[in-house]
Amino acid sequence: MLLLYYAGGLFRLYGTFECFSNLLPRITPNYNYTVFLSFVFFVVLGCIHVFDWVAIQFISITAGRIFICFPLLCAFRPLSW
Repeated sequence: MLLLYYAGGLFRLYGTFECFSNLLPRITPNYNYTVFLSFVFFVVLGCIHVFDWVAIQFISITAGRIFICFPLLCAFRPLSW
């Protein structure tokens, strides 16, 4: 399963690179790969950070009630646990 996810991530990155390679002449008309790869790196990492923030907000909104009530449940548990 781990190898399957690794291969899926590799193909996803390859697809992202291929999609952005169509934009290469617009980003850098003289085909400077230093600027292009920096742009792709920025977009990929930017998307990762945005989706992390969205996931954190979703978890805090939907499951926040469970985390708030959890200390109360632990305070009233029997001593034999």
